[in-house]
Amino acid sequence: MRLFLNGLATVGLAVSCCSCAPSKKAEPMPEHRIVGWEGAKFGDGFDAALGHFSQMRWTGYSIETCERRMPLDGCVLHADSQYRSTPLIEGITFVPAFTFDKVGKLRSISLNYASKEPTNDECIELMGRSIDRLVKDYGQLHIRQNTDKLPPGWTRSELKSGSGFLFNVESQNPGHEYVSNVFRTGNDSGHKPYVSIFSSYIIQSCNVYISIDDGTDFEVRQKPEDPAKADPQPVATPDEVSEYEGE
Repeated sequence: MRLFLNGLATVGLAVSCCSCAPSKKAEPMPEHRIVGWEGAKFGDGFDAALGHFSQMRWTGYSIETCERRMPLDGCVLHADSQYRSTPLIEGITFVPAFTFDKVGKLRSISLNYASKEPTNDECIELMGRSIDRLVKDYGQLHIRQNTDKLPPGWTRSELKSGSGFLFNVESQNPGHEYVSNVFRTGNDSGHKPYVSIFSSYIIQSCNVYISIDDGTDFEVRQKPEDPAKADPQPVATPDEVSEYEGE
């Protein structure tokens, strides 16, 4: 009997120790290595980068600009939105643009969706759907800018994507217009490649803007385009919306 009780005590001690063991913390989401988009890699030459998109059509004016100005300023090559060669991401038609530096190396890719078809609420849903895809492909997104203070008359709403990602939109006229916060992978420190996303619904136009960047903050310094020659690119970038907010 004594041996039997001693055995029970030993088993009880083992069970007790197991139950007292600290639980494992949730593993952080792994950081995805960002090297480019759809086969085109940062640092690829002009021909090598575009070789991955042989079915894509490019705007005539941006091709002409790259031929003239790339060796001097770098250039941005825009896909032609009039042709059905632009990619569908989660059912959304994005129009790519590729930024090359002075020596013809790929530095960033932007994906733009601009349409007057969606309503305000539908545009927000497209933003959430795009966020979910970016999180799946590139890892967790973080808010980029400080949003503690709002301009007078503006309100902030917290929304949730289909997968549960929380994001904010800000508006002077909720339900009819908004600008979202900018979300990105990683943080602003260092010069690491990153992915960011921004959305707005202004003057009944829905915009979702994704940037895939090598992190070197390269900017194309080009002379202003001739409006008579420039191809229409109705996309509101985060900088343009900042100007709108200040009006």
